[in-house]
Amino acid sequence: MNPIYTLPPLYKALVLNRPSKVCKSPYLADVRIFDESGNILEDNIMAHSPALGCCGLISTGVYVLCTKSASTKNKSKYVINHVLQENGSVIGVNPMLANPVVKSLLLNNLIPDFQNICDIKAEITVDESRFDYTFTQENCQKVYLEVKGVPLADVVNVSAKERKKMDVSGYDMTKKIAIFPDGYRKNKDATVSERALKHVNHLASIHKENPEIVCALLFLIQRNDVDSFKPSSLDMIYHKALYEAYESGVKVIPVCVEWIDNKCYFLKIVDLLSKPK
Repeated sequence: MNPIYTLPPLYKALVLNRPSKVCKSPYLADVRIFDESGNILEDNIMAHSPALGCCGLISTGVYVLCTKSASTKNKSKYVINHVLQENGSVIGVNPMLANPVVKSLLLNNLIPDFQNICDIKAEITVDESRFDYTFTQENCQKVYLEVKGVPLADVVNVSAKERKKMDVSGYDMTKKIAIFPDGYRKNKDATVSERALKHVNHLASIHKENPEIVCALLFLIQRNDVDSFKPSSLDMIYHKALYEAYESGVKVIPVCVEWIDNKCYFLKIVDLLSKPK
């Protein structure tokens, strides 16, 4: 199969510090860059970490894959795009890649719900929200589509504290559950992302008031070890909102892609796990 998206050449790097000790921004990390032979190419140089620590995936001692920054004016010379797993596979962690990858999926008719689309437009404001894409299907139906990147996956959907106490040796590590959202909260009863919550509620409201408009959430999972998707049980506000939106007719489409070197390939569409009873 042909790649759906291609990045510039990748450089393997070791994360030395995040945040960077040179610049304290959490969006910057100090890394050691290697050449193709494994020799140190550059040492203790800053790289942009566009998703902060990305669910704890980008941390000291982790190997990552970087591209060179497009601008020479940036403080960082490199951008972290992927995290290398111990088994050699990669996790796409740069949220800025989600939208162009999804656009390519749409234009190549790889999403069964959306075939032969036209008039695709990005970053469209609808009332109080801005959605990633709007387009028209071949049957002239209008579609509002919001894209969410999903880097986190595990065989269980529990807190990190509970996870440490569990024996997961009997689970199949190639069939994980992709989980969204994940992030720091001062209050455990708050939602992780007010913006994500607003999007799902607004899409449900639009579809309820205008059933002829197709509203959809596409969760892009940039890893090859996932078999299903579920909203995080640690954010029950978003969890409840997503299932209510789905039950009201909002399409929920979890899509797996795989990065091999600097090329991205469509892998599969996975199931949304049923709402617990």
